[in-house]
Amino acid sequence: MNLEKYNSGGKEATLYHAKEPGSPLIILNNYAGDGKSVMEAAEKLERKDFNLLCVGNLNWDHDMTPWYCPPTSPQDTPCTGGADEYLKLLLKDILPECLKRVDGTPSHVSIAGYSLAGLFALYALYHTDVFERAASMSGSLWFPDFKEYVFLHEMKRKPEKLYLSLGDKEARTRNRYLKAVQENTENIAAYFRESGIDVTFEMNPGNHFKDAALRSAKGVLAIIENKRTMTFGELSDMVDMIADSFPDHTKSVGIVMRHRAEMIASILAVLKTGAMYVPAEPTFPTGRIHYMMDEAGVDFVLTEMQFASKLDQYEQIYSDCSICTAAPGSSTRIYKQNPEDFAYVLYTSGTTGRPKGVSVTNRNVCHYVRAFENEFHPKQGDIMLQYSVCSFDIFVEEVFTSLLNGAALAIPSEDDKKDIRSLMAFVERHGITMLSGFPYLLAEMNHLPSIPGSLRLLISGGDVLRAHHVDHLLDKAEVYNTYGPSETTVCASYYRCRDGQILEDGTYPIGHPVLGAEIRILDAEGNEVKKGETGEICIYGNGVSRGYIGDHDEENKAFEKLSDGGVMYRSGDLGYILPDGNIAFLHRKDTQIMIYGKRVEVMEVESRLYQCEGVEQAIVRPFTDEEGLSYMIAYVVPSGKDFKVSHIRKELSENLTDFMIPEFIVRMPEIPLNTNGKPDMTRMPVVMKEA
Repeated sequence: MNLEKYNSGGKEATLYHAKEPGSPLIILNNYAGDGKSVMEAAEKLERKDFNLLCVGNLNWDHDMTPWYCPPTSPQDTPCTGGADEYLKLLLKDILPECLKRVDGTPSHVSIAGYSLAGLFALYALYHTDVFERAASMSGSLWFPDFKEYVFLHEMKRKPEKLYLSLGDKEARTRNRYLKAVQENTENIAAYFRESGIDVTFEMNPGNHFKDAALRSAKGVLAIIENKRTMTFGELSDMVDMIADSFPDHTKSVGIVMRHRAEMIASILAVLKTGAMYVPAEPTFPTGRIHYMMDEAGVDFVLTEMQFASKLDQYEQIYSDCSICTAAPGSSTRIYKQNPEDFAYVLYTSGTTGRPKGVSVTNRNVCHYVRAFENEFHPKQGDIMLQYSVCSFDIFVEEVFTSLLNGAALAIPSEDDKKDIRSLMAFVERHGITMLSGFPYLLAEMNHLPSIPGSLRLLISGGDVLRAHHVDHLLDKAEVYNTYGPSETTVCASYYRCRDGQILEDGTYPIGHPVLGAEIRILDAEGNEVKKGETGEICIYGNGVSRGYIGDHDEENKAFEKLSDGGVMYRSGDLGYILPDGNIAFLHRKDTQIMIYGKRVEVMEVESRLYQCEGVEQAIVRPFTDEEGLSYMIAYVVPSGKDFKVSHIRKELSENLTDFMIPEFIVRMPEIPLNTNGKPDMTRMPVVMKEA
């Protein structure tokens, strides 16, 4: 460690230098002045580059407390409230001297502390605008009247990030002061979140004094901008370490983690042991997570301490506790993998109202990696954006097609994903070359004056791609429209949009089958239809999965066994073959409704609405009234200020009969999206209709 020490105002300061100039500076007020153990713990957890200024020789109960507090027990001394005095010394003497010694201008200056120093870190935010981020580890937020102080005062500067943590046994006390610590910390965390601050609150195992250096390191790392990098060798070492923590004969593992290197390594570790992984976003409802884990029969769940309460009924291994402190993986353990074993089970919405888990084999995944490589040629030097949630198969495309072809992954933080400009800044900063996402993401990029020059490939999937989603992107990167249900392993077809054909409804074709797949258009009796005729899109080949696990016999009828031993998947999507051999997608078979006794295809109405002048975005959804009769609501994002419903209805009437025109048209500032990147109907207003 490269460090130097100096004294200022009677305090001992130790500066641990970063390797790179301009790295963040974290000020850590520490009871023992021991920055070394914190730095060592941080090195074990993540290789983030930062400067650490550890300040010691503090008059702890005076310097770190905002006002007087009587002794909390007969053995203690009173807190005498010298925080304002110490903060003045820190800002006028200690910090300026530190800034003279660091290499370059820090990207941000932040403050952290354990116990009363965590209390001081939050208090300081109300008296100076110097600190951009703060971390309070086991932060003594039991302190009398501090919660009320937070609620009644304004910070000098709203921090970009806050990290709060607590031991899960700290509130188990009869002490009238200390027993309020968990309730106060949770209330303060909730208040900060409601104020629009990016807050992480984490529960650690143990009492107030357990693993202080490790907890301090976690807090420091949490508030540093993520500039962490990892080589394939380092990733492999982490995979071995995680795999060696699994019990013998593991078959199925739940993954409930934040998106970071540990999550990717955990997935790879599961596969290395020959088991399958079952991913769920931590934000999923607890009941849905339990249903998935129960049906998939997981042996345990890989997760983090902050999500433990959602998973009480399962055996858990914590990536932020058990794994990070484990010894390096050994090479003595032998694992066996089988191409026909399940790689993962991915849950999608089921028509019966229950989620259904698609079981995808190792062979299926390797097929898609080869198909992707055949079309897009990822290689060493390419960097794929890891943007998708883990529960959607775009995630499979991002992770496996890049890493297994020698390309790198770049994982943005939640802050980087907060809006399209922040995301593109992340792409620019890391030289990302490949991006895969829903058409709504590409549509947002399409409105920007420019996109990062490093991007060479933009892939749209998961929903219909319309020409106006990407018309300004076609000359900036290769743009592809892709198609494929999760049941056939990510994508079954590709279409290159540049110089491509735009169909009458304003959409792009879905193209030709990927390498190793075959697509036919069949009628209801299973006969292949002629070119130009509408039929069901049926998929054959190496990507067709093993169907749904559990009790889903009715839904598994979509997987039809063939006489040659193969399997065909009936997608439920309608399409036709174009004259040039490419495939056009029309709509789902099951999106038809009856209005006044006549069939209406909701997707047809939506396609027509998209073609109306002044419509930027639009979706149409069916609803039922009190008597169970169907009607439609259109949600429209206008492209300009001169938006009139009468004009929309008039334009629709030129192509649609009266009963096909949505009964209600709702103006929206934007179409809200869920964690999967699709329109979130729970956040859309519903116009209710009498019978």
